Amino acid sequence: MQPSGIDDDVVGTPNAFSLKGNYPNPFNPITNIAFNLDVRSDVTVTVYSLLGEEVATIHNGILQSGLQSIKWNGLDSRGTQVASGVYIYRIEAQDRALTGKMMLLK
Repeated sequence: MQPSGIDDDVVGTPNAFSLKGNYPNPFNPITNIAFNLDVRSDVTVTVYSLLGEEVATIHNGILQSGLQSIKWNGLDSRGTQVASGVYIYRIEAQDRALTGKMMLLK
């Protein structure tokens, strides 16, 4: 058996469920939240205040595997511009979740 340089048991998934962050950050008025999905999933992306209050659900639906980007325009669920400050976003897919922080500067 000749060595191939590749261990079949260690081959990683190129599109593991992972957070790529948001850009730009800080932002005004729009930011893109980027993440990888390893499998086609029902995904919910929610923005929260630092107090844990839900600000807006910016995506709720099926996404294909691979690199994804969801835009947030700094509006709450009622369509009102939110105040400057730090916000938390949570990406939920299947039984997994990723979170990140972003800053809106006006």
